[in-house]
This record gives sequence, structure tokens and C-alpha cells, in this order.
Amino acid sequence: MSDDARVSQPRLGELLKEWRKRAQYRFGSGSRITQKYLADRTGIGWRTYQALEAGEPRRRLSPATTDALARELGLAADERDLLFVLAARVMPGPGDAADPDAAVMDDLRLVLDSAEPTPAVVLDAMWNVQMHNRAIGIWFPYVREPRANVIRWSLSHPDARTQIVGWDHYVHQWLGILRKHLTDRGARPDVQELVTLIEADPVLRAIWEESRDIRTDVGGERSTLRLPCHGGRPVEIVMHVLSPGAAPHYKVGILTPITPTT
Repeated sequence: MSDDARVSQPRLGELLKEWRKRAQYRFGSGSRITQKYLADRTGIGWRTYQALEAGEPRRRLSPATTDALARELGLAADERDLLFVLAARVMPGPGDAADPDAAVMDDLRLVLDSAEPTPAVVLDAMWNVQMHNRAIGIWFPYVREPRANVIRWSLSHPDARTQIVGWDHYVHQWLGILRKHLTDRGARPDVQELVTLIEADPVLRAIWEESRDIRTDVGGERSTLRLPCHGGRPVEIVMHVLSPGAAPHYKVGILTPITPTT
């Protein structure tokens, strides 16, 4: 086993002991948070966890296991990042991000409500809809559906190809975002679900195989929509994507009409 595949840091062991003790205090004494409890809850293995707390060399943890450990310990965002660096030797990527707490989500709700009647939506790193305002629910009713995902709808829903003017141009951007996730985080279930969808569609598969573009995000561009709520007439918009400081792996999408909609 190469040295790069192992972690052996007294600092990691000290922090794990400190965090476990704090978690015991925070969650109360009803159930004791032992090494074995954390090992069982996270799938690490008891001996491996014992070695980690002792600072002994062990194979580094996977991002998924590190995330599970951070959740069990109730770590704050900066502590979570430190655990990833020490135990997994990577910084947490978008797919490893912890969900914002309730107070942050309440603040994001205020942003959406204050944007009315301009359509606005909160998305996570994989473009899953987390919340939306009334206006975007009128423009795009699909955001109300369970597990609504903007990239999935944009790529595969028949309405997208008629409602987004120049769909065949924008599809390269969405595929580029998906390829970035695939490159950074591998074939996670949510990523693989979209790849499987692409491979089953002859049009998407041809573009996917031909293009090697990688794109981090979209935003700041003008586009034209033909939506039923506007009688199918063209409406030009500019889309801005904002990154909340308290939830850096979430994004707020705001669709500002340039063409009058009434």
C-alpha cells in the first residue's frame, strides 16, 4: 500500500476524540457515543476507527464515509472540511457538501419571496430543486414535482426542446456541467442516472460522444423561452446564478425577463 493511500496523523486522532466527546455532550447521555457506535454507524470498521483515533496509519477514508462520519459527529462546515483534508486527503466537492441548516434555508426562502414576481429557484450542487417561488412554478410547473432536477428536465423532457429556443445550442452547456461532475466525483448514483438517460436517447448520446466540453456552471446569459403561461410567444430572459455565502454548494437561479410578460 502506497504512503499516499494511508493516513497517519496524531492531529486527526486528537480531533476525533474531541469531536466524539463533544457529540456525546451535545446529544445527551441517553446513548453513549462510543468508538464502536461510530464505526457501526459509518461502516468504517471498529479496528479501523480505533486506529484513526490512535493516530495509527490506516487507509484513507472515502469521501462518502468521511461525510457519514462528519454527520454523526455533528461537525460544523469548517470542521467538516478539516476532517476531509485529514481523513480523506481531499477537500469536499459539491457532491459531498452538507445540507444548509434550517436558518440558512429560511433566509434563502426570503430571497425567493422577495424576487416575486420574478421567477427564482434554489438548487443544490446537482441542480436538484430545493425550493422555489410561486412565479417559477407558473413558468415551469415541473419544479413542483418530486425529485425535480433542472438538468434532467432540460435534457430529456419533450417540452424543453420546444420551450427553450435554441435547445440544441444549450444542450452542450448542460452536458458540460454533467461531465464536470462525472470528472470530479465519479459515477455517483445521481450522476449515473443522468448518464444512463443520455445513453438511451440517440440525439443526446451522439452529442455526448462527440463533445468533450467541461463547464462549471451557467449564468449571465440571455436566452429565449416559449412558455404556455405566455401563450407561447417568445420571451427573452437573462439568467443569473448566485452562490449564497452560507451555503456555497447551493445556488439561487433568477430568471429576469427582458421582454415584457404582461
